[in-house]
Amino acid sequence: MASTDHSILAGVLSPLVTPSRSSLRGVDRHGRLTGTAGAAGKAVKRMSGHGLNLLVRRAAVRAGLPNAETFSAHSLRAGGATAAAKAGALDPAAGSSFQHGGMTTEIKAIDIAEPCDEHKNHGERAERDNRTMRHFTIHHDGVTIPVSRGGQGRPLVLCPGLSSTQAGLRELTELLRRDHDVVTFDLRGHGLASAADRYSFADFLNDLVAVMAELGNLGLPAAPVLVGYSLGADLAVHYASEHPDTVAELVVIDGANPVPEPFITDDVLPTFRAMWEDLATRQEAERGTARQVLLNAQEILDLNLEIDVIRSEILDRYGKIDRPISMIMSTSMAGDSGEGPAPRFNQNWRAGVERLVREYPHIATSWLDADHQLVFTHAPHIAQIILDAPRPARRVIS
Repeated sequence: MASTDHSILAGVLSPLVTPSRSSLRGVDRHGRLTGTAGAAGKAVKRMSGHGLNLLVRRAAVRAGLPNAETFSAHSLRAGGATAAAKAGALDPAAGSSFQHGGMTTEIKAIDIAEPCDEHKNHGERAERDNRTMRHFTIHHDGVTIPVSRGGQGRPLVLCPGLSSTQAGLRELTELLRRDHDVVTFDLRGHGLASAADRYSFADFLNDLVAVMAELGNLGLPAAPVLVGYSLGADLAVHYASEHPDTVAELVVIDGANPVPEPFITDDVLPTFRAMWEDLATRQEAERGTARQVLLNAQEILDLNLEIDVIRSEILDRYGKIDRPISMIMSTSMAGDSGEGPAPRFNQNWRAGVERLVREYPHIATSWLDADHQLVFTHAPHIAQIILDAPRPARRVIS
């Protein structure tokens, strides 16, 4: 259920004020500020390594740098701070470097900036640091969509869900990159993408269409595996049903479910409304970071009501897809509580999948003992299922 997308963000970072140039101070190799007790210089208080990482990451986000959420104090050695400074990140008045306009693309490649792990051996770290990520931004429909590409193997596109971002899906993305050439992006109003005037299903679908069109222009070696999570799964099914020749296969993660009953009914509407109002308030703490979500509570509610309608009609969409389809679904998408609406929601979820495979028995289904947070709690399992998925011949549609 798309609605539970919006209560799964954890570990919210407190807002961090970006320092001006005049407030910057030296830091020794142990993370101590120059002039503080124990520092290699002069002295009073030590800044933690975590605090330093947040400062660097915040500067990278303000500069609009690709892969900003991965920057750390260790990234200074790779020039991350220099890049942020050149982009004006240390100027509080500086904004994003993204440009608006027609369908345009800006492409660049940078070294992946990984947090330093002193427990890893130097060989592993050197091999990791030698990888490169390619980044580009797509300008369409008045919004800017940031796209990242990295890894090796079969091309794969990962479409996020509502309230999920490239930064939030990083663990799954990194696992997939071991065996795939992975493309990730942020939907409008999410992460490093720009805000928009509209957040309808059709608008989000247009974001995916724009990304896939640009990948076609870049000339991938083969059609990609299209993977979608939650709302992203619904977008992926709609896209694949309309552009089947541009997809090698489809992987649906806890979404695009032809459930027999809508989730948002009059009896639970007040509960959902309160949940999304609380979520929108909590998400304000993520503003200015690679995990931000700019939709307000009413926009989230409106989209979920629309998704209920979309899913009531999605069964026929599967019939138009002549590519292999795999589903990875949670057994307790609404949680494992035996009280309230959760049992009814979980039963509705399972009934939708059973309905789908009865109609299209060629669809492979995997169930994970998890709730709707499965992409965060079971990323290794999901990556392995995708890797091990059989590659059957194309289905013939009569």
